[in-house]
Amino acid sequence: MTTIVTIRTTEGDKTSEHTIMLTDEALKRARRAFNPSGNAEVDKLKCLAAAFYTLLQPVQETRHPIAGREAATAMTDIQAGAMFAVSAVTA
Repeated sequence: MTTIVTIRTTEGDKTSEHTIMLTDEALKRARRAFNPSGNAEVDKLKCLAAAFYTLLQPVQETRHPIAGREAATAMTDIQAGAMFAVSAVTA
């Protein structure tokens, strides 16, 4: 299955659209498959977290040590944010 997140931004008359094809690794990191209640809001939150992971993964794998560390830190913070967000929508 292919999962895609599309982001559309509008500023004045200018509209931009960005499409992110989520990687399997990012979806696993976001634990998308674990949603026992089938809650659609949980699925959306996990897909958004996976979109961040997909964008940051190549940065983390870069040879530049500072960028890699910052990407890893960002992914850890996204993981925490996603867990709290899931907790909030299922409370």
